[in-house]
Amino acid sequence: MKKEVENYFDEKLNEREVFVEYVNNKGSGKVNEDYFLIGENIFGVFDGATGLVKYFDENGNSGGAIAAQISKEIFLKGDASLIELTKKANEAIQNKMKELNIDVSDKLNVFSTTIAVVRLNKEENTFDWVQLGDSLILVVYEDNSFKLLVNDYDHDRNTLILWKKLNKENNPQKNELFKLETNKVRRSMNEENGYGIVGCDDRMINFLKSGSESLDGIKHIICLTDGMFIPNPAPEKDDDFEKWTELFLQGGLEAVKNYVIELENSDLEFVKYPRFKPHDDLTAVAISFSK
Repeated sequence: MKKEVENYFDEKLNEREVFVEYVNNKGSGKVNEDYFLIGENIFGVFDGATGLVKYFDENGNSGGAIAAQISKEIFLKGDASLIELTKKANEAIQNKMKELNIDVSDKLNVFSTTIAVVRLNKEENTFDWVQLGDSLILVVYEDNSFKLLVNDYDHDRNTLILWKKLNKENNPQKNELFKLETNKVRRSMNEENGYGIVGCDDRMINFLKSGSESLDGIKHIICLTDGMFIPNPAPEKDDDFEKWTELFLQGGLEAVKNYVIELENSDLEFVKYPRFKPHDDLTAVAISFSK
């Protein structure tokens, strides 16, 4: 869906009109754990992760959905820097788990979320950004070149490489071995040699990525969850964001979404494209600037 941004951009942003496009599709899981944010001048995505020991509240919300929604609401208020808002979200999720008597001594129980958020600064003609986990921010320039603001995001790579190997060997214990590896990775949240996530503990600050960029020469800023990644037949190699950008420039987020779902539907046993489920929740927000 696409709409012109209201309120904050009633006037042109340095003589450029600003538009927002977004997609938010529930995957094959019970609950959509992806949330997206379109505020006055703040935009982002949040990919919630329920503990591997599943939790659902009386309304059917999973722990991951709760964590993502809490984060969205805190960022929507926008009453602090993006780093401070991330800290507030982290604390709020931890407090929610305490309220629900979740045993956080085992990280398999923990609610958490990835984040990718940008805030446009009209006066400075810049944008601030913050990112944690494998929700990403992709910038596309006026010459159609692109840049990921963070490249070291793929904490699932070794797990998916293992799944590909076990499938190739037709290992009868592949499901058990895959679960052991998945648990090992989940227990590495916010650990020194692990990966960062919002909601686990205060050490997430050690993994938080942030910065500020000029809007000069930028045509699109896209925040996306990992469900929007093009399925990768070779998880030992980097994800294909050249193809991703090409699809986006041809047909917007809908074109990328349709391509991802088409590939997933062609491999519902995860043999060609190693992954965790037939379809992940799939969310992206694209901010586009006219010349």
